[in-house]
This record gives sequence, C-alpha cells and structure tokens, in this order.
Amino acid sequence: PLSPPDTEVWGPAQRRLGADAIASQWAAWRAQMDDAAGSAPDDPKDSAPDDAPQPQSPGPHPGIRLALDEARAYLEDPPPPGRIRSSFASGDARMIRADGPGWSMVARTDDIAFMLLDEVPGEILPVRRGPELPGLLKALDAIAVRPS
Repeated sequence: PLSPPDTEVWGPAQRRLGADAIASQWAAWRAQMDDAAGSAPDDPKDSAPDDAPQPQSPGPHPGIRLALDEARAYLEDPPPPGRIRSSFASGDARMIRADGPGWSMVARTDDIAFMLLDEVPGEILPVRRGPELPGLLKALDAIAVRPS
C-alpha cells in the first residue's frame, strides 16, 4: 500500500522532501539564515580590538564540497531526467533543485544554496555564494528539467 515517508527516520525521501519544502518557502528559510548570522555590534566596546585574535569559523562541512563536485560532474555526464529541476523564482532568477547519492541541493540562481546531507540528518547547511556557485547554478539550470 501507498504510505508517506516515515518522518521518524532520516533518509533520501526525507532529505528530498526537506529540500522541496525549502524551495517552496525560500524567503522564509533565507530570512532565518540572515537572522542566525546576526549583525555587527553597534557599541565599539562590545567588539574586539583590531589586533585581537578573531575566532576561527569551522568552515563548510566536507560533505558540501563532495556534493558540489558531484553536481559539477552532472555537467559532463548528465544524470537521469528529473534529478535536476529548474522552476520559476522572482525576478530573472530560477530555483534549482538537484539530488545525488546522499545529498540534495536547493538554490536560487541569484542567491545562495542550501544542502541537505544524509551524513548530517535533519540539518540544513548553507552554501554561501562564492566565485564558483553562480556558474554552477547557471550550468545546472541549462540542463535541468523545467515545468511545462
């Protein structure tokens, strides 16, 4: 019999559903990320002096690099139809949804991406816009399935 994916466990179905939910409510998810980033302190005495050591950020999860490399490989060896999808977004942007083994990506061509990885169940990992992301998203959009 047909049944919805089990929400008590994390796997490919839950990961893809999560990415679809982010795509459908992009503005809300993007705002949450902006809120979590916070803003610079307004009071100079609350900030560290310029010569004080700055805390090190842990950097992106290693699975993000692997997933981005796999998405880039789709440009040389296209995946089955439907693995990459492109839909309308506001302005001239497109919403990209791509899935691979152990990962799902949702991104806007004019913004950042979010990654969901099986190795970190239930976490949504932001992928900041850098020099490579815009080109990758544009290339994925070019080979993506589009709604009719």
